[in-house]
Amino acid sequence: MSDAGPGTGADGSSGGSRAPAPAPDADPDPGSGGSRRARWLGVAGLAARRSLSPAGRGGSRQTALTVLGVGVAVATTLIVASVALALVSGPAVAGTDAAYWIVPGGSASSAVTAVEGQRLGRVHPTAERIEGFDGVESATPVLFTLTRVEADEEAPYVLVVGVVARPGGTVAGLPTDGLSPGDPFYANGTYSGTWTGEAVLSTSASRVLGAEAGDPIALGGARAAAAGGVRVTRVAEPTASGVGQFPVAMVHLAELQSVVGAAGTDSADQILVRATPGADVRERLAGVYPNSEVLTQGGLLRQRAVDSRLPVAVSVAGLIVGVVVGALVVATALGFELLADAPQRAVMAAVGLSRRSRLWLVAVQGLTVTVAGGLVGVGLWVVGVALANLVSTRLLAGGVVARLHPAIGAYGMGVALLVALLAVPYLLVLGGRTNALERLEGG
Repeated sequence: MSDAGPGTGADGSSGGSRAPAPAPDADPDPGSGGSRRARWLGVAGLAARRSLSPAGRGGSRQTALTVLGVGVAVATTLIVASVALALVSGPAVAGTDAAYWIVPGGSASSAVTAVEGQRLGRVHPTAERIEGFDGVESATPVLFTLTRVEADEEAPYVLVVGVVARPGGTVAGLPTDGLSPGDPFYANGTYSGTWTGEAVLSTSASRVLGAEAGDPIALGGARAAAAGGVRVTRVAEPTASGVGQFPVAMVHLAELQSVVGAAGTDSADQILVRATPGADVRERLAGVYPNSEVLTQGGLLRQRAVDSRLPVAVSVAGLIVGVVVGALVVATALGFELLADAPQRAVMAAVGLSRRSRLWLVAVQGLTVTVAGGLVGVGLWVVGVALANLVSTRLLAGGVVARLHPAIGAYGMGVALLVALLAVPYLLVLGGRTNALERLEGG
């Protein structure tokens, strides 16, 4: 005879006070912080393994395609940013051969190619006076003009740069060694000296004009032709990215002044000053011209970064396209995979995994895939920039068109996280629609 009371079952439990079984979507043991943390970490680890498992899952190929899609979107965004950085940080006309730029007030943003803008006057005697300053090695006035080489309207444009040549000098990324030293035609301001007709072409200008060293070119129109014409003395590779990678022709300053009508005021767009290391002559240079600006290379690049809207616009457009494409790829590909995995999540619900844990599984899976895509994108970015620069420098005879920087790599991971931020909520909504009983009954 059993000792159990009338309300007690055979197993010793109370039949009238049996607690109901927890619902499948309940979160067991909600008060235990340590067990909850361990459970969340376990679910996160399971999600990461499910996302990155190379085999054993029907959706592994779809996951790999998702990672690749996010990687391509991130890489495209980073390459665009690298090109924008190259546009902003490309050296000015002096390359690395000048410490200071004297430019007219308000023209800092166009100091590279200040074509037909404000100009400085009496530049020849002013440059000579600057060269007498302590710590100054040389001062070179520079004049720009953009012109067609021939009268034909379909003829290509060439940026013509007028300089006072000196041995070993570099202007616009091109060496001045192909020109006779000094400025022979200036002749102490009479503009009646020897017309050299010398021109140094960048490789890009040589290619578009079909001219090599020794060939005459129709540069300067009738005035230049009457004075003796212009011939190519040298075709030079650009020493750095910037203006020199475009069609550029370098000539003597006085000869260009006489052609464009700037000889009467002896004007130029800027004066490049080379100083000895450690010499600080900026204050003296600031007093040379009233209402002028004296810029260092760093100051010029910062000013160009602020004033130039094109690189910023390009970067923003690349960011928007990359994020939208990446989010669509993740939402579409992982959305189909979540629908295919619905029976598995239904089984998880049946064995007691709460709805919150299942959604956490979906969120970590989406985040893992996007982060993996970000890492792939950073790798593709490095390869893409290297290939672009290789093609530009070796095959197209140009300069560096994109720059690598660690900050851009970190920016790429931020783009991947932004993609996850946009795509994961959709995945959570899709994953939360799983009905455990219907999925199990449906097989």
